[in-house]
Amino acid sequence: MDEGAPGSQATFLAAVSQAREYVRAALTSPDRAAQALADAVAAVVEAPATVAVLAQGRLVRVASSAGSAGEVGDVVEVDSTVCGEALISGRAVRVEDVSLVPGTTDASACCPGAKAALSVPLVEGTRTVGVLAAAAGTPGWFDPMDERALTLIGQVAAPRLAELSITGPSPAVPPIHPASPPVHPGGLPGAGSGSQARTPAFGVPAPVTADPDHDEVLRNGLDALLAGPAAPGLGVFVCRPGVAEMTWSQELHRIVGVDPRTFRPDRQACRALVHPDDLPVADRLMAAVYAAFAEGRDLGLAETLRVIGADGAVRHLQLWVVSSTDEAGCLLHGAVVDVTRQARDRLLLERLSATDPVTGLGNRLAFDRRMHELLAAPGSPEVSLLLLDLDRFKLVNDSLGHQVGDRLLAEVARRLNAVVPEGSVTARMGGDEFVVVPPAGYDRLHARRLAQALVDTLRAPYRMPESGEVLVCPASLGMTATAERDVTADELLSEADLALYRAKDAGRDRYVVYDDALRARARSRHHAELLLRSALEQGRLRLQYQPIVGFENGRIVGAEALVRVLDPTGDRLLPPDTFIDVAEDTGLVVELDLWVIGAAVAQIAQWRSSTSTPEIVPWVAVNVSARSMEHPRVVRRLLDGMAEYRIAPDHLKVELTERSFLATLPDGESTLRQLLASGVRVGIDDFGTGYSAMAYLNRFDLDFMKIDRSFVAKVGQEARADAVVTAIVDLAHAHGMQVTAEGVETQRQARRLREIGCDFAQGYHFGRPMDPHRLLPV
Repeated sequence: MDEGAPGSQATFLAAVSQAREYVRAALTSPDRAAQALADAVAAVVEAPATVAVLAQGRLVRVASSAGSAGEVGDVVEVDSTVCGEALISGRAVRVEDVSLVPGTTDASACCPGAKAALSVPLVEGTRTVGVLAAAAGTPGWFDPMDERALTLIGQVAAPRLAELSITGPSPAVPPIHPASPPVHPGGLPGAGSGSQARTPAFGVPAPVTADPDHDEVLRNGLDALLAGPAAPGLGVFVCRPGVAEMTWSQELHRIVGVDPRTFRPDRQACRALVHPDDLPVADRLMAAVYAAFAEGRDLGLAETLRVIGADGAVRHLQLWVVSSTDEAGCLLHGAVVDVTRQARDRLLLERLSATDPVTGLGNRLAFDRRMHELLAAPGSPEVSLLLLDLDRFKLVNDSLGHQVGDRLLAEVARRLNAVVPEGSVTARMGGDEFVVVPPAGYDRLHARRLAQALVDTLRAPYRMPESGEVLVCPASLGMTATAERDVTADELLSEADLALYRAKDAGRDRYVVYDDALRARARSRHHAELLLRSALEQGRLRLQYQPIVGFENGRIVGAEALVRVLDPTGDRLLPPDTFIDVAEDTGLVVELDLWVIGAAVAQIAQWRSSTSTPEIVPWVAVNVSARSMEHPRVVRRLLDGMAEYRIAPDHLKVELTERSFLATLPDGESTLRQLLASGVRVGIDDFGTGYSAMAYLNRFDLDFMKIDRSFVAKVGQEARADAVVTAIVDLAHAHGMQVTAEGVETQRQARRLREIGCDFAQGYHFGRPMDPHRLLPV
């Protein structure tokens, strides 16, 4: 340790104290104490450490820190080793360069490969039970202060490690009573000739546990620093409780930023230096000092304070205080280190950790911190939260690339900052989702105006500076507020999220405020989620089948499998509109699809095994969500089920809604191609309700298309409806796809669809969803 770095010395002493507490906390068993001891020492001296105990007359390694060359369970040689000398002599042994010591063979099995070695005996009562050793790859790494550190830390664990020592022949060694190391002028006790300046990994603890050995070392060192020449970076002081005056070292004046010729250190003058925001901390520190003094107990404290020097600069100071007693009474010894740079680095790191690197806005951490501040403040005013999501960002990202997407996000951030009021927190929550939290007390009327302003500013086209390309990427926004309710940040975020999706459902490019209607809907959706989860767990799902009729022969050729949930009473089946949306939003749709596929495949197998005319068994169409198409387990279940029941691929069809089909791409494209390659028929359901799947008709070999009921409703009544359906049928046939018309409810619709050229039809005109035994009696 570099004796020219007294700040590091004080930090080192504090780290030793913390290491002792770390080991003390691990004293539940000998094995755990040994490992904690090795780890703690390695952290303090920044070198691999090992612990060995006497067992049946042999020295056995029982713990090693990371990087140690020795293995737990090794027998440690005693002859001509550093550990053996410490064990037999009962004193600490420090070797600055192992290669220069005659007869010491590479520290032998004690510390293999070491260039510098240090070993101290572990003593319980009058018996030496083992050794604690550290090894470094750099000569001169250890100094007398390291010796003292190993001794002090080892004393904590020695009684527990004695339990590992088995009675047997062992070297007769005298008890160890380490003498206090000499005090070197200008340095802490034991500051030796080590050439390496190190900061222990344990860092600086907040509380310092009063410990007689540690405090004695610290007191002696502080007194030496006070009396000796200035030690750069470390200031010290001495004072008595109840006496205003105190004695400061010259370096403490420099650290604080006051002139020793004019500044007279006393309690009032010191308090005047403290930053106003840290006065409560200083007062608590003084109160703790007087409480310890009044109760007659030893004192050990550590605290960080900001002070303002005569030059006006704000400094962060780390302060340690310990107490002693002399003939005049209690005496307080203090050490001060300037940690301003470290504090600024920490603040910078905290700021960077709370900043989104793409937009420069805050991130989720910044949002969480701000919401905690706003909601935790007693009697806090109303807090509003605005959550927005870009409507067409995925299209921009997929078509133009992530670099363009990132530039677009940065432009969105610039526009948001130009609109939000001063004092707001604007954060990117991830992807294309942003949150704005106006200043506390921002009323709902102004929050609504802000929401509209945000939607308006994001609606304007974007011109990319490099390419000059114009992009349009509006946003949907959900808004909520505390409204004198006791709510958490997560609850507000969930409310805003629900309002956001309501805005998307209403057509996008708008904002929606979370209100009582949405609150009721949220409760209903929560109930639906619980219902669906319990149905999945308790087996309360059922499949019904709606017949699909072929116009060529007029008979049932297929059926669509439709999932239903049996209510907890078992009295009725709940329709899909009570749970399908919730399944999609919560991700339960994957489990739902897995169940539907398994049940449908089993039903096809049952029909085929129960009839003598398998040709009358209808093919079954199952709906698969976009989420499930991205999940390899779903397709694997489908293909494995068909193989298990020996079902031909043309007996099972997979329906993807047009929106689901588009959402599947590109992430689910490999799954889609896997299905098509297996021979399973895949088609587009509800064609005409999505954005447009026509661009993909040439790209994939799809089997069928289902025309949405909204187009079928007026077929046979309006020429325009007939023309639209005719165009869809011609388009499908041109791509080799068969066409099914959904929602056929009248004879007139059926007749006109047959004339247009539809291949199949389903709807109430041909049959409602029914149980499997009604569709195909066997």
